[in-house]
Amino acid sequence: MKEILITGGAGYIGAATAQYFLKKKFKVYVVDNLSTGKNLLKDKNYLFIKSDFSNKKIAQLLIDKKIKNVIHLAASIDNNESVLRPNKYYINNYLKVKKFIKNCEKAKIKYFIFSSSAAVYGKTNCFKPINEKFKSKPITPYGKSKLMSEKLLKNTKFKTIILRYFNVAGPTFENLYRQNFNGYKHLLKKLSDLRFSKNIDYFKINGNDYNTYDGTCVRDFIHVQDIAKINYKAIYLSSKILKKNKFKIFNCGTSIEKSVLEIVKKFSVLSKLKFKIKFVKRRKGDTDFLLSDNKLLKNSFDIKLLGIDKIIKDLVK
Repeated sequence: MKEILITGGAGYIGAATAQYFLKKKFKVYVVDNLSTGKNLLKDKNYLFIKSDFSNKKIAQLLIDKKIKNVIHLAASIDNNESVLRPNKYYINNYLKVKKFIKNCEKAKIKYFIFSSSAAVYGKTNCFKPINEKFKSKPITPYGKSKLMSEKLLKNTKFKTIILRYFNVAGPTFENLYRQNFNGYKHLLKKLSDLRFSKNIDYFKINGNDYNTYDGTCVRDFIHVQDIAKINYKAIYLSSKILKKNKFKIFNCGTSIEKSVLEIVKKFSVLSKLKFKIKFVKRRKGDTDFLLSDNKLLKNSFDIKLLGIDKIIKDLVK
């Protein structure tokens, strides 16, 4: 039986990824400190270890179980929080990753799949899809920490695939989990939370003076189930994808542009929730327009993506 170690596997994306690997008959080792995500699964081929991913305990697990494939999802992920607490992001997303990389090298793993972020691109000043060669200029500590770790992974003893996630949303398989970390301010999480509010008066949108067609930020949303499939294919196709390279980067987005205002309105219609929209001040670190060029992903992974309409419909369910 093939084995995989998933760090941050009790998180939102981690749970979806673990679900998919179990479907594909893998033995799944999940490492998580449960500081945010607590999405645990029950399966005979699922083993959960409560731990920080950079601990010696996990280094020894890799050696003892002779695990050759690692998906690294564990991270602090709130762009806005990173502006207020930059040191937390430097430690969790860079220093600990540096230590983990050394542990993986000692364990002689073969393939390492790293979850990065579109935040590495920063304020693009570009109003068209950007590809993986676009110059990265992150403007938040979160984006900077991810880019720093990417650079570390260019010169390792194992082979690496970098997956730069755009905006991940939607429920996991079988609608088992959704984004449920209370402190996370993701747009579709906040919209989903409205269903559990007793009094819905209005929904706040940060900024309506961006340089876009309706004044609100334009983003690229990808279904969490697609991310799980991409993580699987990154392992399944790793020998083919990395045949001539030790290191490769892929944008994980749909290349479908939707403004924040469009999404809020569509969610209101499909969910039949009535509320007013209130515009408040911009958030620091938000760029006007961020859209992926995903040609490389689609050509290499041979995957059909679900899209934003499917995300919203699934959340409404």
